[in-house]
Amino acid sequence: MNRLSASVRAAVMIVFLTAVAAVAAAADAPAVCPTDPPSLAVKVGSTTLTFDAPEIRDWASDGAVAVPPNYDTWFDPWDPWPGQGKPIVLGPRRDPTGTQILGGLFRAVLGESVVVTSEDGSRTFAAGTDYRLNADWGQIANLNGGLGKEGEAKVRLACRYATQRLDLIQRDAQGNYSVKKGQAAIVCPDLPQADAGCTAVAGVYVAPWRQGGAFAITAENILPIRPAPPVAPINPEGVASTLAGLRAGREVKIAIMGDSITEGAESTRWWDKAKLFTERDLAYRGRVIHALRERFPNATVTPVECYKGGTTTQYGLEQYRKVVVPAKPDLVLIAFGANDAASSIGGQPRNSPERFKELIGELVAAARADGTEVMLITTMQQNPWLKNEVARRLPRYRQVLVEIGQEQEVAVADVYTEWMNMATRGVPPFSMLHNWINHPGDAGHKVYADTILRFFPAE
Repeated sequence: MNRLSASVRAAVMIVFLTAVAAVAAAADAPAVCPTDPPSLAVKVGSTTLTFDAPEIRDWASDGAVAVPPNYDTWFDPWDPWPGQGKPIVLGPRRDPTGTQILGGLFRAVLGESVVVTSEDGSRTFAAGTDYRLNADWGQIANLNGGLGKEGEAKVRLACRYATQRLDLIQRDAQGNYSVKKGQAAIVCPDLPQADAGCTAVAGVYVAPWRQGGAFAITAENILPIRPAPPVAPINPEGVASTLAGLRAGREVKIAIMGDSITEGAESTRWWDKAKLFTERDLAYRGRVIHALRERFPNATVTPVECYKGGTTTQYGLEQYRKVVVPAKPDLVLIAFGANDAASSIGGQPRNSPERFKELIGELVAAARADGTEVMLITTMQQNPWLKNEVARRLPRYRQVLVEIGQEQEVAVADVYTEWMNMATRGVPPFSMLHNWINHPGDAGHKVYADTILRFFPAE
């Protein structure tokens, strides 16, 4: 075992031992089970714990808004309806930090509460007659001109929506169980910490959707806290030269390639260039660069930006020669796959796993031929309920990167597995999606950064 492998494993072991202690503390806790039928209560042994329903909030459009285009059948293969169709999206469009929600409130808008009126309020329009409602996403499209003429008429909208929440089941020193209520959130709820003297037993996701017409805790909403060990770096020797340069205090150039997640979406105010690569940059690209600068203060860490939203691996190949090669980086981080795997409902992915492997292989080979070290980054899971079933496909794209790492002996940061392991810490992975589709919030970007930074221990 070389020094690099030993130091990386030592860093991982510290976190692992902490996780083991948490598991041991909660190992003798009885199972947490939903009631039958499910309700806002669970059973922990002989104890029944009850939970508050999700907070319901009122929403209204900011004045009158333009009538959207008519619904068309080409909307149907897309989940949610595509932005090109310009549907009206009900509910808040920004979180409390002002960060845009670039999707919608998934299954959170209470359909029976939706009210659409004419601009002057003299007419109330009817769903299914005047407009079409996409209930899962709170989207509204005109229906045969029922709302008026697109581009001329305006409407006002109002609805109620449910927030989401993470509550904690904890146990005190006397063996008593209690619920510590989390904070209601539009997106990305936080799991509260256990009180002093208490042990965290399970996270409970209080969903914004209803089961059989009522809010309820189902088995899928209960996440026993049995933390999996942190995901270890795959082939850490693949970045040995970069790590040596950081430790020696040299300039190290790191090219960062990827799609909208790498661009920063949807970390807090990720578009603000003034905070790029500072401690205020909560996107994973910024967290990584800032952390390396803090961890290796004598080194000069220079990022090379090569990312763009909506792109696939083809973009990486096109831009590699244009942007990356002239910069002569020591290391290139490659984070594609989310858009490669994307498709319409029932359609084919933009790049099949086989084609994805070819393209990534070409990119890796080009970088290595240029003497540049490579780290491949597996992408997170997307919304598991998306009707295009991209979540079901993504494990194969993860496996492709692991295979390339083994075949070409390059580093692989397995973010996908670390993301999924959040369930063992009481946090449902999908709750970290800021747009409910394919963009992580701050906590999700931290998962990316933590997984990458394990390759670079200070000693």
